Amino acid sequence: MKTQSQNFILRKHRKFILEKTKGFRGSQSKTFRSSNQAYIKSQSNAYQNRKRKKRDFRKLWISRINGELQYKLNWNTYHSLFLKNNVILNAKISSFLALQDTPCFYKILNSILINSIY
Repeated sequence: MKTQSQNFILRKHRKFILEKTKGFRGSQSKTFRSSNQAYIKSQSNAYQNRKRKKRDFRKLWISRINGELQYKLNWNTYHSLFLKNNVILNAKISSFLALQDTPCFYKILNSILINSIY
């Protein structure tokens, strides 16, 4: 019985890598060695940027809230007041309220300021 050679598996892997790097510039889309390196690099960048996206959005939400508070409070004291009063309102929802429904945002803030000693 004849054993199967590894050529099929290697060809399949090369074909997969070259298909994934189809739109890359220069030899990165044509030769296997450089396309394999580019593919590995792109996958690691994709993983890092998925994590970075979460950080960037949180920064954006916090800066929006700080902009709406206008030197009365900062994010740190605002957030600690919410935690002390057991109000479950995260940064995403708070920033949405600050942009879209400002009176509601200030009503919530005033009710928390009245309940706690600032």
